[in-house]
Amino acid sequence: MLTNAERRRKVLSQHANLREMIGEMLETAGRIAGGEEAERITLRAQLAMLHSALELHLLDEEQLLEPVLARADGSGAEFLARMNQEHAEQRALLAALHSGLGGTVSARGLAANAVAVGRRLLQDMEAEEGELLSAEALGDAPRSSG
Repeated sequence: MLTNAERRRKVLSQHANLREMIGEMLETAGRIAGGEEAERITLRAQLAMLHSALELHLLDEEQLLEPVLARADGSGAEFLARMNQEHAEQRALLAALHSGLGGTVSARGLAANAVAVGRRLLQDMEAEEGELLSAEALGDAPRSSG
């Protein structure tokens, strides 16, 4: 059985890897915005890899955090609902972006979409780290009796 500290470390490590992938994707999108439209092929590959990596991360995160957030006393229910909602939104966002990979979106359009998705995912991870990985969410915080 994993401790909450181990759960946090695993999620944070995966977030670091995702941030690196997103950073590379944003750099490619920037090159496209600067006129290097041939980078579209690279961006498509990066988006496909990010889609796969994020899907695996979401599944792993759910396996790591759901048992802790779904405490018998119900104190983690709000956090569990927030995680499930955020994951559903991220999956929908990626599915919409992924469906455009084979379409006729221009290189600059694809780059703009990639930037929007990348920024959103970075914001989501930041919020998640402050909320879902907090001592309160994982049940590590002492409970007030008031």
